[in-house]
Amino acid sequence: MFRNIFVFILIVSLFPIRGISNPFGNNNVDSSATQTFNGGLRFEKAAGFYWYNGITAEYASQKIWKQNISLGFNFLSSRLGSAIASNAIPFYELDLSAIKYFRRGKSFRPLVRLNAGYAHANYGSDIFNSIPNHSLILSIEAGASYDFHFPIRIAITGGYNVLTGNGSTGLSTIFPVYAQCSVFYCFCNK
Repeated sequence: MFRNIFVFILIVSLFPIRGISNPFGNNNVDSSATQTFNGGLRFEKAAGFYWYNGITAEYASQKIWKQNISLGFNFLSSRLGSAIASNAIPFYELDLSAIKYFRRGKSFRPLVRLNAGYAHANYGSDIFNSIPNHSLILSIEAGASYDFHFPIRIAITGGYNVLTGNGSTGLSTIFPVYAQCSVFYCFCNK
C-alpha cells in the first residue's frame, strides 16, 4: 500500500516541473519571508530491512546563510515502524541536518541533505551485550520536494549511511541505503 502512495506522490510531483511558481506562497521560501518552520512525519525504509518512522522538522531564517540552508531535526524509531506488531529490534535514531533546496520560489524543488546524529538499538537480552548497541550516524540524501498550494510539503529522497555496521563493528541495524518520504506542515512563514 505504501508503495502505491509513494508512486502516486511521485507522479503528482512531476506535473508542475514546468517551473510555475506557487501563487499562494504558503510553503515556498521567497525573498520576503524572513523565517520558515515546517514540521511533520518522516517514513524511512532501509533497503532490505526495517521501516523507521517518526517526526521531522525544518527551520530556515534570513540569519542562516540568507535562507540558502535549512536546519533540520529527525527522530525515528522502528517502534513506530516495523517493530509495532512484531519482534523487530527496537531502534532509535536522532539526527540534525543541513538541507539545501534548489529552484528557490518554485513548487518543485530538488534538494540535498546532510544528516549527523546518534542511533541506539535495544537488543532485549544480556546475551547480546558484546554486540555494539549504539553508533554515530552520518548520511547524505538527494531527492526532491513539492510545495502544494496549501501549507503542505512532501519530500522524497534516497540516502546513503556513510557509517554502518556489521554486528561486530558498529551498530548492525544501520543499513547503508534507504529511501524516505516526509510530509511537512508549514507552521510559520514570516
